[in-house]
Amino acid sequence: MKNKFFKYFSLAFLLAISIFSFGCKQNVFNGTYILTSSKLPFFVSVERTKNIKDIIGELELKVVEFENNFDTKKEDSLISIINNAKAKEKIKINKAFYDLFYLSKHYYDMNLNFNPALYPIIKLWGLDEFDSLEAGSEIQTIPSDEEIENLLPICKMENFAIEEIDNDYYISKEYDKCELDFGGIAKGYFTDLMIDFVGAQGVKNMLLNYAGNLMYSVKKNMYIPDIYVTNAVKEKKVKLDLKRAQFAVITSGHYQRFYTYNGEIISHILNKDGKQGSKELSGVTIIDSDGAKCDVFATIACSLTKEAAICFLNEQNVLYLLIDKDGNEIKNF
Repeated sequence: MKNKFFKYFSLAFLLAISIFSFGCKQNVFNGTYILTSSKLPFFVSVERTKNIKDIIGELELKVVEFENNFDTKKEDSLISIINNAKAKEKIKINKAFYDLFYLSKHYYDMNLNFNPALYPIIKLWGLDEFDSLEAGSEIQTIPSDEEIENLLPICKMENFAIEEIDNDYYISKEYDKCELDFGGIAKGYFTDLMIDFVGAQGVKNMLLNYAGNLMYSVKKNMYIPDIYVTNAVKEKKVKLDLKRAQFAVITSGHYQRFYTYNGEIISHILNKDGKQGSKELSGVTIIDSDGAKCDVFATIACSLTKEAAICFLNEQNVLYLLIDKDGNEIKNF
């Protein structure tokens, strides 16, 4: 059982986010630039008539600023300061944090399977330690239902409050142990911001990839990049035949960040109860012009059964490609 799961999910590591490949028609993109100061890779490809080097410094600063706000692994990041604060302590936040908090709250109110306040339970599972352990590593213990249920009352977005004082924003929390993690939305949201920023500099055709969150914007349909998602279970690539001139293509799943426990997969994606979801889907790719929405909906769908995920995504009017645990492909385009 263990070998079967490990083999399957090791192969599935190649799925979707990790293996986006693109070939650009008319050779409209001539360069890929990598911002190296960020621990997460940020790739920018632009049309050959534009010199991205003119704005690469500004892009780099924006990546660093974003991670200084939302990287839970940085001890001095704004989100870490909030997570380490005492109950009722007011922490000054900037407009970027304010905006992402309320966008996250909007999606949380829509579906509780997206919950940035679940971080204490994520840590209880040890799911915040993927950077230090190899994917598929066997772990010795998992939390009990009682341990999880004891933490659930503090894992609610309602436990955080934002107020405005003299034109400044402040956040406080109800309990000391309340913590936030915007991992299910932040990178998709950031690609939205950066596609707008690069476009405002006069770049007409571009493709951005921030840690596997892909977004492109082109002015002519002939320049739409060819994008493939690999179905690693059946060892083939699936071409996403996209027609619109701007799309985000974002994937989440159990294929990349997981442990094993007694031969079973322990996924980094938990359901609203802080427990392991159904894992009927190995990967969910969401396609829409809104990167933040793609990021959130991919996370939500991964916590559901295949039937429930299809129902949910159909209601949201987004394009999707689902690959289930047997390698079957379900798409609506």
